[in-house]
Amino acid sequence: MRLHLLLLSWALATLSPARAEVEDPSADAQEKEDVKSDEIAEEKGIMVLHQDNFARALSENKFLLVEFYAPWCGHCQALEPEYAEAAGILKTESSDIRLAKVDATEQKGLAEEFQISSFPILKLFKDGDRKNPIEFTGKRKAMGIVQWLKRRTGPVSTVLESVASAQDLIDANNVTVIGFFTDMESEDVKAFNDTALDRVDIAFGITSSPDIFQNYEVSKNRIVLFKKFDEKRADLEMPEDAQLSKEMVDKFIRVNALERVVEFNEQNAHRIFDAKINHHLLLFINKTVGEHLQLLESFRGVASEFTGQVLFILIDVSPDNEHVLSYFGLSSRDAPTVRLVDIDTTKKYSLGEQAITAESLSALCRGVLDGTVKPHLMSQEVPEDWDKKPVKVLVGKNFEQVAFAETKNVFVEFYAPWCAHCKELAPVWEQLGEKYKDHENIIIANMDATANEVEGLTVSGFPTIKYFPAGTERKIVDYDGRRDLETFSKFLDNGGELPEEEEEDKMQPASELDTTQSTRAPSYSEVDAALPTPPAYQETDPRKGSNAKVSYGAQNENSGNIHINVCAPQPQSTVPVSAAAPVVQNQPQAQGSCTCGGWARLQKDLSVCFVSDQHGAIRLSTVLAGQTVFVPMQQVVVVSSNLGDSPCMTTCSNCKQRVMTNVIYKPGVFSWVLCFVFILIGMKTPSLFLLSAACLCAAVAGNSTLESSGDRVPPAKKEKPAKIKEENGVLVLKKSNFDQALRQHKYLLVDFHAPLSGDSQSLSREFTAAAAQLKSQGSRIRLGLIDVSKEKDLANELNVTAYPALWFYISGDKENPVICPAVLRTASSIVTWLERRTGRSAELIKDRSQAEEFFKGGDVVVLGFFQDLEEGVVKTFYEAAVDIPDLPFGVTKNKSLFSKYKVRKDRDTVVLFKQSEVLKEYEVSSETLKESLIKFIRVHEMDLVTEYNGETSVKIFGSLMTNHILLFANKSAEDFGDLHGTFEAVAAEFRGEVLFIFVDTDESRNGRIFEYFRVRDVDAPAVRIVNLTDNVQYQMQAEEVTVDNVRKFCGDFIVGKAKPKLESEPIPENWDKHPVKELVAVNFDRVVFNDERNVFVMFYAPWSKECQELFPVWEKLGKVYGHHETVVIARIDSAANDVHSVLQERHPAFKFFPAVLAEKVRPHTCHVLISPRLFG
Repeated sequence: MRLHLLLLSWALATLSPARAEVEDPSADAQEKEDVKSDEIAEEKGIMVLHQDNFARALSENKFLLVEFYAPWCGHCQALEPEYAEAAGILKTESSDIRLAKVDATEQKGLAEEFQISSFPILKLFKDGDRKNPIEFTGKRKAMGIVQWLKRRTGPVSTVLESVASAQDLIDANNVTVIGFFTDMESEDVKAFNDTALDRVDIAFGITSSPDIFQNYEVSKNRIVLFKKFDEKRADLEMPEDAQLSKEMVDKFIRVNALERVVEFNEQNAHRIFDAKINHHLLLFINKTVGEHLQLLESFRGVASEFTGQVLFILIDVSPDNEHVLSYFGLSSRDAPTVRLVDIDTTKKYSLGEQAITAESLSALCRGVLDGTVKPHLMSQEVPEDWDKKPVKVLVGKNFEQVAFAETKNVFVEFYAPWCAHCKELAPVWEQLGEKYKDHENIIIANMDATANEVEGLTVSGFPTIKYFPAGTERKIVDYDGRRDLETFSKFLDNGGELPEEEEEDKMQPASELDTTQSTRAPSYSEVDAALPTPPAYQETDPRKGSNAKVSYGAQNENSGNIHINVCAPQPQSTVPVSAAAPVVQNQPQAQGSCTCGGWARLQKDLSVCFVSDQHGAIRLSTVLAGQTVFVPMQQVVVVSSNLGDSPCMTTCSNCKQRVMTNVIYKPGVFSWVLCFVFILIGMKTPSLFLLSAACLCAAVAGNSTLESSGDRVPPAKKEKPAKIKEENGVLVLKKSNFDQALRQHKYLLVDFHAPLSGDSQSLSREFTAAAAQLKSQGSRIRLGLIDVSKEKDLANELNVTAYPALWFYISGDKENPVICPAVLRTASSIVTWLERRTGRSAELIKDRSQAEEFFKGGDVVVLGFFQDLEEGVVKTFYEAAVDIPDLPFGVTKNKSLFSKYKVRKDRDTVVLFKQSEVLKEYEVSSETLKESLIKFIRVHEMDLVTEYNGETSVKIFGSLMTNHILLFANKSAEDFGDLHGTFEAVAAEFRGEVLFIFVDTDESRNGRIFEYFRVRDVDAPAVRIVNLTDNVQYQMQAEEVTVDNVRKFCGDFIVGKAKPKLESEPIPENWDKHPVKELVAVNFDRVVFNDERNVFVMFYAPWSKECQELFPVWEKLGKVYGHHETVVIARIDSAANDVHSVLQERHPAFKFFPAVLAEKVRPHTCHVLISPRLFG
């Protein structure tokens, strides 16, 4: 007996230090608290509060916003710079509002007092009232915080007493809402002001003045929304048979504050989804194509018919919106096109073969609303070998025929290519297909449900498995059993039903590869933080944390708050307590957490689960028989673990999301009593000693409290990652440290560097200078370099194909970097672009002296004169500023500056200044596109005629002008002045349509330009036009360069009368006598578009070093296929021959022209390999 007690004491002693180690940090924190005084320190203008100075802060500040945070919390880290910026804005305005923060992990007393159960939490304290703080509900951006505070601490609505005050309010804002009420104490006024409290992004006014009523033609109580776009005004009449409610006012504002046509982008996404209009009509266009832009008129005209019923959205088919195109099964080549989507059902509709007109758009909207139009169903083409393998491949077009075959039982997996669950299931599904491939009436099939749709069949998660039994009833059975070969087989052999023992065991722990977890199918813009590829358009909603996405087609009210989906194998697992092993060491990768405020319920029989806390440390959790644990969902995370025994699963009570728990159970009084009962029994009955000792050990091992204060287990200690090597202040990035760099740096600009490239070498010097400049400024932005000659695998993984390339990574988002514009080729432009991308993109000009100083910042500067500097068209201006980092941008709303520079005070205007003088004005509105504004700036910042050289080339090709006319002339010739004057005179007439460029024929560095246009010195002066969209060249036929001749040449080109200039070398005598056939423009089509031969062509330029290096390889390839009957190896000098059936953007280029499929070209982008199986 004494031996038993001795062993039990030893077990307790070995467990106690572990518990003490966990609790030590709290003790240290308490010691720190004990020595603190009531002095208030500040960090970046934010007061740092604790238990001892909190009361003082409340008493000394009329309005105090307090952030309760945790240092390790990612949302808190994302909020930190925005919070500091908000504090700075309030300080510069001499506001009586102060911002403060509390580390809730140290100040547990304060955290418990204010019931802090998640992070970050912001609370506003007014007049020292400690008992009734106001929960922050605004946007977690600097201006969002400031606007919310001003609305909460100042007048909710501006009281308007004169017509002038009302007009000033309307003029100062893009959208203004004014309530006209005869009784300012009515319930209607309360509903109006309650709405104003939450809509801090819109200006609210209220009046009972008869003069204001009369001026705006209001005769009775009414709410009027004034806007500087579309119909300028919308009215909400008071309901006669009901009380005005906050919901009515909010809906009226949501619907009418939007433009008739809203462009989808990062700034507008939350406005689109907040409108809560279920039907969205999307127009996909290429905004650089004039014909596409003309469709906007019809689109906008129809929008007014369906206000409040259908939201009209414009989507540019740019790379930024590829995920939207993918969701609708479209590509940029499909533009212009239209889709209508019901965000509740996710059903999509199209015009079919109809043209995009006002009539067809109106008919589509009406048909969808009244239910007479059938949904448009996506489908891939049926593969030729769809039924040749054990697992049959289904698509939308053959699904009905196969799945509902009356003589076959069809078992179908609906998968998503990016879903890790689906990838784990794939080998099992292949085994299943192999097993039943010869079965008479069973078919195993799968279908990519992201690219194919079936009428009446909704797939809400991946993988989804359904069974279609034979017969005429068209019955569909949902499979929800284990995902292993044995269970699948039992289900099929049992006629599409699980045996009884399997039914009973469905919710019990499963085997290693068996999981009932699915990745929820994302809808229209429902993007998940854990998904590797965003499948639809997205936007972070700052009100829900940095990982939250605005949701299209949310399945319930709370689904917009779900930041995670399990997209990795996550089987449940339990281990009998008698088999409890030591704590497993592992470092799984956290995928996210549910923070919707619900609770997790975990109830198990006597068992042990391996579970994970938010820091990634695996711990041992024990739940005794009959115990139920309720855990705040802030303590629940999703992890991807390689363990055979994976974390326990649980469900959030609020949103019903199934996640893995990090519960570390601390037993209550009942559990301790139960343990000691076991001990007493063990002392009398040695055979039960092991069970009693295990129970007591489990009780002592529980080291996490589940109190309402939200205390958490301190982070497990981790090894510090190796420091990334730097060279001249630039991080040296490799495949082995790239992910680490993304985790460590919120802002990371990466240069994909090719050492042998001259462009890369030039950029590298500027890149290093930019890194030094950012470092000297104390910037958080870091610069890194990847040598693609050494890191080919990493470059391939990231899909980088052209060098040099600058990609900007934000918040560790590896999948969605910002591709930097080509104009970033100097240190100053790199730094300016980064600063504008991560902060304010334009300087605020407050007075005349500041404006004069601003003009000194460059030869050409851009100054925007706006009524509102936060909302409306000014956002387009800010976006344009980001993409034009080489010019200074400023904004002002100072009316005295409007007068000084003769700008209309009632208009938003962008003005280009050159040496302090007005160069050009551009009036903007809500319909102005960013591309149009950029084009205006780029065109007018340049001289009427721009000389081509290394410095101007970036601006020339960054101007968004695709039509270029070039004058080739000798700058030192006596008649050059006259030629230049003639060219300049015509340039003024065609400004904005054609870019006029002068090329000096006496400059040796322009040799490549001469060769491209096939212009010789003796040809000068010569005039050429090139269209950059199709690279087609045109030659002026008139020999003399005069105003009339150049004007006619340009005019003919604009209206399509000019004929392309086609160049071809003569056909060589022995062009087909060598292994590599020599092609020219004259014989190109005859040779390559041949029904009997496969022709592989290298397009080269004589001056290209890469081409020269490949010539011997190409000769060897020609010899390998020299006597082949159906394969021809050829090459063509594309610098000397125009082949308009194939456009070339770089050299060398390779195109494969297969036999039979005449007129179809297959580009070849891989490395050239000398192999007889090349065309296999």
